[in-house]
Amino acid sequence: MSEKLYSILMYNFNNYEIMRDPKEIDPDCEYIYITDDENLKSNVWKVIVDHSLDGLSVFEKCYKVRFNLFNYATTPVCIYLDGSVQINKSLRKLYDDFMKSDCELGLNIHPERDRIDVEYLAWMRFRNYPAANTNRCIGFMESNGYNFDYKGLYQGTIRIEKNTDKIKHIDNTVFNLLKTLGTNEIERLDQTVYSFALNMFKNEFKPKVFPMSQQVLQSEFMTWNLHNTARPIPFNQFCVKDKGWVYCKQEDLYKL
Repeated sequence: MSEKLYSILMYNFNNYEIMRDPKEIDPDCEYIYITDDENLKSNVWKVIVDHSLDGLSVFEKCYKVRFNLFNYATTPVCIYLDGSVQINKSLRKLYDDFMKSDCELGLNIHPERDRIDVEYLAWMRFRNYPAANTNRCIGFMESNGYNFDYKGLYQGTIRIEKNTDKIKHIDNTVFNLLKTLGTNEIERLDQTVYSFALNMFKNEFKPKVFPMSQQVLQSEFMTWNLHNTARPIPFNQFCVKDKGWVYCKQEDLYKL
């Protein structure tokens, strides 16, 4: 095991993102960057080219990494961040507060929606997500008895995990569901499938969740950018809520 306390992991395939070195470094953090570009170099990130991903579609590469963080992280805790996030200050406070919470899993609670079916509709309307995918995924969830009135929707931009068998089981379940729900390639909308897995199998999994506000991603500690640009995603104060839904109960949301 590493002498570091925790890891931060990002990935970037097909140079979809700009490599963003953190502006402040925590010496107790392991910084990991997974890519398919042999030419990427960094004085901060431990750059890993994983050739076991060669030949996979871009989405499958992404999810092979996103749901197998401890294939790369050598610490007991890993913070996954989308490659569009710029780290401005050390995230040691986030790590410390997560550890004090005694939770197993830190999730960004969706700031605008709290139901899976409503999220599919929003993706169809605003992001040209295919109706066929929506129908296939919702049909699968309905056939498994999912109640769409259940409130609990999580974003995938940031996730904190402890290296436990339970968390690995959740991630493996989500990855396999994404493969099952895909047609020619893996299903691309993972946050709804992740939310479904946690909600549907809550009695089997039910990890203690550390619920994070949108503010965590848009604070002095981090800037959430538009993909492959240095332009921040516009800050919406109405997205920074004090409470959010976890396992169909309203919980206080953590802010940095």
